[in-house]
Amino acid sequence: SMNLVNCEICDIRTNFWLSINDYDHYRCKRCKHLFVYPKPSQTDLDNFYKSGDYYNKAEIEASRLVKEAVERMGILNKLADNYKLNKNLLDIGCASGHFLSVLKKGGWKVTGLERSAVTAEQASNKRGLDIIVGTVENTDIPDNSHDFITLWEVIEHVVNLDKFLSGISRILKQGGILAISTPMSDGYVAKVLGSKYPMLTPPEHLSLFSRKSDRK
Repeated sequence: SMNLVNCEICDIRTNFWLSINDYDHYRCKRCKHLFVYPKPSQTDLDNFYKSGDYYNKAEIEASRLVKEAVERMGILNKLADNYKLNKNLLDIGCASGHFLSVLKKGGWKVTGLERSAVTAEQASNKRGLDIIVGTVENTDIPDNSHDFITLWEVIEHVVNLDKFLSGISRILKQGGILAISTPMSDGYVAKVLGSKYPMLTPPEHLSLFSRKSDRK
């Protein structure tokens, strides 16, 4: 079955590319999408994210995260004004809440969604944020409730993209904005580093999108 895996994005047969940390990676010739198959089980993932190590890394990078958050808020403010949207935002995979914290100070109404209970607790205690523990697929956040949804380096961690994206489209208001950042499988860095690309970190990153696969 190694060579019968279809691309998650454009569904043509893909080729086995490389095994990293015992996870098999496939790469699509047509759209250059790169993904892990088979995907780890939800249990394995939950254990991985429970460990807390994953999030301690984010705390070390706090000053970079805050600077990035300020830049992102500038862009979102412009979008809110241009499209006459309310400044209410759901940040999915909000980790330790640096981004939400900056937005809250900037007058936004913000909520975080975070699968790691440990992290969610730290973020809400330390930063007084409203954070829901869970995932997009199994949350009771109301339909059409947010003008903005942000996914900063999150989509590459997702196991079932269809379920994930339909959860998002349920929560996002009609005409709302979904902002995504993700490491590119076909960006300059990925091309130069090949198999040494530092974003190849299963079970953390399960899909790396190319410019083409992102648009689908």
